[in-house]
Amino acid sequence: MQEASSSASDSLRVSLSLRPGSGLDLVIEILGEGRQPRRKAAAEQAGAAQALADADAGRSCLLCFDLSFGASMCDAEAKALANQLGLCYGYNKRLERPLALAFAGLEQASLPGMDDGRLSVCEALHGWGWDRWHVRREAPPPWLAFPLERLVYLTADAPTVLTDLKPGMVYIMGGLVDHTPKPGVALAAAEAHRVATARLPLDEFVTIHKASEKGTLTCLACFQILAGYERTRDWGRAVREAPAMHCAPLRKYVVWAGGLDAALKMERRPARIA
Repeated sequence: MQEASSSASDSLRVSLSLRPGSGLDLVIEILGEGRQPRRKAAAEQAGAAQALADADAGRSCLLCFDLSFGASMCDAEAKALANQLGLCYGYNKRLERPLALAFAGLEQASLPGMDDGRLSVCEALHGWGWDRWHVRREAPPPWLAFPLERLVYLTADAPTVLTDLKPGMVYIMGGLVDHTPKPGVALAAAEAHRVATARLPLDEFVTIHKASEKGTLTCLACFQILAGYERTRDWGRAVREAPAMHCAPLRKYVVWAGGLDAALKMERRPARIA
């Protein structure tokens, strides 16, 4: 047998061989998980661990999801939040340099919600295998888990605009998925505990028009913008290139400054969230 060509991937090997007198013979072999998937998973874990070490040492910032609103959400909202967090974690681990992530308020997130199904956020997260996620976990809310001087609570209602991400700081995203709008809830919680607040610098680049709330982003969109800025140090580029800004549910509410073509300035528009 003379092998004409051969190629391999993590899960599939295709070989083309030439047998005398019998023509070409195509062989497809399905492989189990081999070294490459294990190496990739190990590399992702190592990247997440290094990100947390850098944040603990003050060399980078920490992005924290505040899950202390869990008891005020119904089952559908708890599931929606778990879905958002799962997408954020998956997006982060595929970054060349993942960001350090933290979940705070897990005591409240473990309490059953207000709906008859009594599903907690933590229970909803189990379907995503979150017990294997490489994140910092804090039972109390962020204002008790971290020094107040290191905290900035990100909320669309804040009067101050966020201008930079600084090493050593903890930037909090409110994990409040609410099908019935609760305007000002995150801002009120932050102000009640003397936490500094800020909003993303969106006005120059985009306007969000939503029937229930104006200017509200999903957790995933907010995270992608922050991750994009940490990589590029360019807010305009971070907002334009965030995949969630071009996909449902946000896409139909987004109005780009100068029009979509002028705003994107990219080779192609993202078709879906990876």
